[in-house]
Amino acid sequence: MDIGTAEGDREYTSVLLSVRKGESDYGKVFTWMQSHDPWMEGENTQGLGFVADSFTDFMNNLAERKNL
Repeated sequence: MDIGTAEGDREYTSVLLSVRKGESDYGKVFTWMQSHDPWMEGENTQGLGFVADSFTDFMNNLAERKNL
């Protein structure tokens, strides 16, 4: 489930929450650099980036850009 988008320098990054009950990644948060290419083709080959073990962990670790 896409829970938000962050603007980058050239692209957008989606923040994703896994809602696949029964799977090992259930409840975990990932990022994905948006692309118009099909999955794992062209500019869409980076895959998902792990962010946090839970939505709560994700929210508790947010910081202002100036504090990064």
